[in-house]
Amino acid sequence: MPKFRIKEFVARIGITQKELADKLNVKPETVYKWASGSNTPVYDIIYLLKKMGATDYELFGETFAEQEEFYKRRVAMATNRFLEDLGIKTNMKKEEL
Repeated sequence: MPKFRIKEFVARIGITQKELADKLNVKPETVYKWASGSNTPVYDIIYLLKKMGATDYELFGETFAEQEEFYKRRVAMATNRFLEDLGIKTNMKKEEL
């Protein structure tokens, strides 16, 4: 589960968690769950948070470059496995992926 850094975000933009809940039209308890890590925002809320200026780090606990690298490795691993399942040998080793 991504590490949503709600406390950092609201502190940076100068509002409280309750004010953020009001702006997003969600219950304050929902925002408190995000802050505790027991829940994460849905896509529509992430979109609104991005419009409010939330960074990738605040939303996902990583920079975009770190996320991109992770997904590149996942795609490479999936592609390699797909080719191997077809009987096509590749020169990629798991430690390179």
